[in-house]
Amino acid sequence: SNLDLVAVGSLLRYETLDGRRLGTTGMAADAFDPRLQTGELLPCSMSSLMFWKEALDEVGGSDETLDADTGGWGEDVDLVARIARLGGVRCLPIVLGGYRVHGSSMTTSSQRGLYLAAAYVRERLHSGVSWDDFSKNFEWTLAKRREVAVGAWQRRFSSELAGRRYVRAGWFAVLSTLFAPGDTLHRAVNKLRLRRDP
Repeated sequence: SNLDLVAVGSLLRYETLDGRRLGTTGMAADAFDPRLQTGELLPCSMSSLMFWKEALDEVGGSDETLDADTGGWGEDVDLVARIARLGGVRCLPIVLGGYRVHGSSMTTSSQRGLYLAAAYVRERLHSGVSWDDFSKNFEWTLAKRREVAVGAWQRRFSSELAGRRYVRAGWFAVLSTLFAPGDTLHRAVNKLRLRRDP
């Protein structure tokens, strides 16, 4: 009923291949957070997002050339950023679907590609840079490498937990906490606060 919103999604439940519940994916965020417009924030899975048709028409839909450039990652981030410039994008704090976690899933195995694609989309939205120019000049600094590693460890924690490999899951949780204690704690608290499963 909020006419200021142009897209709405929901939390999704993390599940193992045999259907065991692990937690939720998605985050609480202000529907008008400026990071949405720059590609820095994607509050929920694209598979749960619904857009107003008028908003999609106004931004010209998805830019499919981005997937060819970024290996399948950039299109979603770019679309949400352009849509968010027209209005709010909200993640509802309820679970309306499921996401199967396993070690070979794209988001588990391609954290580096996801990071690079998101960085490119942010820069393209800001300056209009081409993929060729961006990829030639992009530098993997120590801070960027650490951010990618922490993201990969957090996802590996979920996939190892899904496979009931608790010792390995524990190691990934420890690594993430050691290298990014604030971010790891924030993610854990956010997941617990948003979880609505009875």
